[in-house]
Amino acid sequence: TFCEMDFPWNDVPACDAYDELRNCIFARFGYVFSKPKWQQAFGKRPWYQPDPSFKEDKLPATVKGNIRKLKELKDKRIGCQ
Repeated sequence: TFCEMDFPWNDVPACDAYDELRNCIFARFGYVFSKPKWQQAFGKRPWYQPDPSFKEDKLPATVKGNIRKLKELKDKRIGCQ
């Protein structure tokens, strides 16, 4: 994860860090991941409870805004390499 960076020599995270942050949000709300990478990453977390009835449209507006912002930052490669 980007929390394991070698600061200060590697203080600019890879743009994939935005994917991790975005998926952390989804995981907190019980999103069921189809990609093995995310299944493995979040399946190890004691707080992750997959919810087969998860619906993105039920997320709070603030959460949706944060998800959009993380997508935008990655797409524009802002603050990452």
